[in-house]
Amino acid sequence: MSILNRMIYPLLMLVATVAARSLFEEQGDSLREDTFRKLAAVLYKRGDKAENRLTRKYLYNSNVTCNDGTSAGYYIRRNSESRRWVIFLEGGWYCYDKTSCEARWLRLRTLMSSDRWPEVKTVGGILSSDSAENPHFAEANHVLVPYCSSDSWSGTAKKSAGQKFAFLGAEIVNEVVKELFSWEQLGAGRELYLAGSSAGGTGVLVNLDPIADLVKLLGSPMRVRGIVDSGWFLDNDPFSSTSKPSNSPSQTVSVGAHMWRARVPDSCAQSFPGEEWKCFFGYRIYPTMKTPVFVFQWQFDEAQMTVDNVGAPVTQAQWNFIHHQGRNIRQTFESVTAVFAPSCISHTVITKPDWTKVTVDGITLPDAIQCWVTQTQPGEAEIPDEDDFDRSYMAQKYIAQSRGGSHTHMNDYIRPMLADSPQDSFKRINSNLVKSIDRYQTNSMGERNKKLRHKSNIIDNRTNKRNKKRNKKHRKRCKYGNTLQNRIRCAKEENAEHMKHELHQYMQDEGRIERNNRDLVKSIDKNNNSGQEKKRRRRRRKRQRSVNDNRKLTKEERRQLRREERRRLKKALKNKNKKENTMRQGRRLRLRHQKRPLGSAKSFSQLSETFPKKKHSLSVRSIRAGSSAKCQLKHVDVCSWPQCNRSCPKLHNPLTGEEMDFLELLESFGLDMKSVAHALGIDIATLNNMDKDVLLHLLTSQTSSVN
Repeated sequence: MSILNRMIYPLLMLVATVAARSLFEEQGDSLREDTFRKLAAVLYKRGDKAENRLTRKYLYNSNVTCNDGTSAGYYIRRNSESRRWVIFLEGGWYCYDKTSCEARWLRLRTLMSSDRWPEVKTVGGILSSDSAENPHFAEANHVLVPYCSSDSWSGTAKKSAGQKFAFLGAEIVNEVVKELFSWEQLGAGRELYLAGSSAGGTGVLVNLDPIADLVKLLGSPMRVRGIVDSGWFLDNDPFSSTSKPSNSPSQTVSVGAHMWRARVPDSCAQSFPGEEWKCFFGYRIYPTMKTPVFVFQWQFDEAQMTVDNVGAPVTQAQWNFIHHQGRNIRQTFESVTAVFAPSCISHTVITKPDWTKVTVDGITLPDAIQCWVTQTQPGEAEIPDEDDFDRSYMAQKYIAQSRGGSHTHMNDYIRPMLADSPQDSFKRINSNLVKSIDRYQTNSMGERNKKLRHKSNIIDNRTNKRNKKRNKKHRKRCKYGNTLQNRIRCAKEENAEHMKHELHQYMQDEGRIERNNRDLVKSIDKNNNSGQEKKRRRRRRKRQRSVNDNRKLTKEERRQLRREERRRLKKALKNKNKKENTMRQGRRLRLRHQKRPLGSAKSFSQLSETFPKKKHSLSVRSIRAGSSAKCQLKHVDVCSWPQCNRSCPKLHNPLTGEEMDFLELLESFGLDMKSVAHALGIDIATLNNMDKDVLLHLLTSQTSSVN
């Protein structure tokens, strides 16, 4: 369906444009004034808002390309106040040999080239910034990586004389992460979620562990996890049909993996030596994965039915085949820790606006993902606090650069800094490289207000040559010798010493900040004490004035004032004693009405039970934190027939395109309507006139009661 939508949508837009142009030409200025305002309101309601748009970025590394050799890239929407990142891999099937790739180039060129990528894109679901549509990930940093490699994000094959197309999906994912470290401070993040739909979901499975290792190698202690949407496929035999023979999924993937030069995790490749293509199927690669992953999968996935040659189910034989398929896929979820599997016929969901409506046992999909996010998985460290995270980030960076072999990787990207701290060092860029970059490079927020991102740090080639000659005379000699290996050894030691000094300086700055904070607290306390001192001085002056006034009074008048003062103090003491007696009597009455008297308590626990416990009010945060430990991670529909979940998307007739009648759907299952009516205790006429939602509710309740 997604492929059909991509083909129909441009045609509908073209027809609508021509119709609108002809209407405007015929009516002239007779269009209503609020026409465009209403159109804008409809687009806004649809979700095409400025804050929902992602900005296009091409990769600086021109060697990492799409199938046709055009530059690969990504779309991004930054939120500098958030340290949560979502990188989404787009789906779109794959091609596996010369014939299928040529056909894909003719029909789906946008999935093999970046020539027609728009400057901005709007994507819903988990990539939306609307909290109503995306309740838990709306404030995250969102990155969309368009699919243009046709290799399920696994290829490393470049274009050659005998190969027309390049397949560099795995290289694209790695390069996107590296550039996000360099330009967007990804290294300062705390959480990274690699998500994907369809072929992108399969790409998450084969790239999640390598990306987690890459993030750690680049020096960031952030937590990495994966979210797979409709990428959990089976390599079973296809549906038997003499009219339309087809290859099995295992055959096409094995041929394609060889052409793509697919790269899979080492742990999976060691489990299937010589059969690395098996790592593209979720139930085979999952036991070898080290990084936590959340799996969403329709039990009756349309893409699975397509590759199984069953198509849209119409006959009873087709329904029997997909019924068997649903049972098989439920069995593969037995070893999965976090899974959400509705019993529906559909494909992909997490980038659709109505993904919040999909439920299993009353739990929505976003809430199930949030439950998984809040729980620490086995073998995974908890997310540290902000200050601890910053110190850990600097320490790991120092360790990564001081180790042998890893310092070269660290120098491949600009040092990532915290989102709220100034960058005190930049990479110097060669002027010839800058000239090849777009002169008006947009930033992550879509603004085009700067020319040449590193203009102030550019050094001309001739200046570089002069500086090299000038510095060659004053170059510091290596104490081990003048050979290349000795100079490299000296450079490593000097770099390690520099990083040690930088970490020491960072710790000194942290200590200076803490001392400043202590001084600030002391000054605040001093100000508070000074306020109390002012009050004491004010009372002292008042008493002094009263004494001076008394000196002017006669002896009898002063005696009268002292009597009144004694009466006032006596009355205040009497009121205080009366209040204490009242409170004491109240406590005695409460103890007297307790079920167990105080004297019968023999231990401290029994004594504490005699006193009424104070009821503490819980905040929203504490309720969520308390409930996250109790929420379940596995949500799988147990009903065995398709569309038994009331939140399933509506089915459409493959021939007419209209929504299928529910009774027609039941008949296609091979059910006898008279037997269904008898089982429900109604007659056939009532069954035919019954609302489909009511009928579905009755059937699901009957199924649950039987189970």
